[in-house]
Amino acid sequence: MPSKRLNESNVRTLPCPPGKSRILYFDLTKIAPPGFGLRITATAHEKGEGRWTGRSYVLKFYVKGSGTRGLIVLGDVGDLAIDEARRRADEKSRLAADGRDPRFVDATSKSRTVPAICQDYISAVSATAAPATVDGYRRLLLHVEKAHELRAPIGMIEDTHVSALLARLGNEKGHYLANRVFALISASLRWARGTRKSRKKLRPPTAGQKIPRNPCAEMTAPFNEEKREQSLSDDEIVRLWRALDTQPASVAAYVRVLILAGLRRNETCCLRWSDYNKPERLLVVPGEFRKGGRAHVVFLAPLAVDVLETIGPGDAEAHVFGEAAARFRGNESRLMRRIRRATEVRDKENPRKVLMPAVEFRLHDLRRTCATGCARTGADETMVSRILGHAVFAKTLPVTMQYVQHKYAVEHRAALERWAAHIEGLLGIERQESQVVVGAFGGRK
Repeated sequence: MPSKRLNESNVRTLPCPPGKSRILYFDLTKIAPPGFGLRITATAHEKGEGRWTGRSYVLKFYVKGSGTRGLIVLGDVGDLAIDEARRRADEKSRLAADGRDPRFVDATSKSRTVPAICQDYISAVSATAAPATVDGYRRLLLHVEKAHELRAPIGMIEDTHVSALLARLGNEKGHYLANRVFALISASLRWARGTRKSRKKLRPPTAGQKIPRNPCAEMTAPFNEEKREQSLSDDEIVRLWRALDTQPASVAAYVRVLILAGLRRNETCCLRWSDYNKPERLLVVPGEFRKGGRAHVVFLAPLAVDVLETIGPGDAEAHVFGEAAARFRGNESRLMRRIRRATEVRDKENPRKVLMPAVEFRLHDLRRTCATGCARTGADETMVSRILGHAVFAKTLPVTMQYVQHKYAVEHRAALERWAAHIEGLLGIERQESQVVVGAFGGRK
């Protein structure tokens, strides 16, 4: 191969000899790394404004310890200054000297793995997302970190590697988990690529966190999910309520509050005793723990107050459902299996004989059960939306919500009390009516 002292002038004038399809001129400049040169093809021509096609800076390399040899294109003449091309070539040469193939790895983004990119994305989201959301992302990250399919640098990852991981998770852990893992990977790669669009302003990736391409750009969720619409019947509510007597007090209280108040399980785990107002009989869920970042006031029926009294009140900064919250967040599936098993009806003479199978439910079904029960006992769709703490209430225009200042506290409390009274009737609980006094939050005293 011929050699020349390359500069900004001759890289545009050096010819490709007649009869050859291409030629490579190695750079003799002392500051150039070994293997750096200029490749010229027979069809090289100027595209305009000093930019060329067919004239490219390249680097021939040898990966130490592996025996691998190759050539990598650094950029075209005109698109890249020769000094910058030498700098890039030096960077690639150092990687090859360290035993890494520079075609797949560079000093910044391509050496990073998918789990590392997901971790950076979670850190960026943490500033604006609810703690429960971030906690969910971190649990999903565990599956990404354990995936042998994604151990290579991002430059070597293809959509087939991600598809193989999702297929395996779908078979082993279920379609729902596989779709959630895909959502995390896809959002992380779009963020690192700079193509993620979000209503929330996320911290953009740094130069070292950016990636040159997104292997999941053309992928969609791998599995179709059936919309879950299950809510517990009256008989199932009674069986579950009574089965909770066999569980620890904090676990029983946690599940019963979900039935009575319709809260999300993650925001319920974060409640502290300072959020409980016993005189007004209400709970205030801080916005930092909720989806959307809005605080939510939960009015408690007398039955819900009785449930909380079985475990507290405790110290102001202590979690209301401390033990139960830790157990549900640590190993929810095992605890749920234990609760479901307790709802079985067995023959007293032969305990091994199951007369009635267990109540099959998930914790989010209890939120749906509360909403359904409030509707059955007289609450309209708008009030059910308020009870659930949704951002937009049913049959209400968002612009209207900005003008209506009435909080419907009395109606909200009344709807939950009717639902609680219905459950008391199912359980055979008799409660004496006391004098009703409306408090500052629409509460009874």
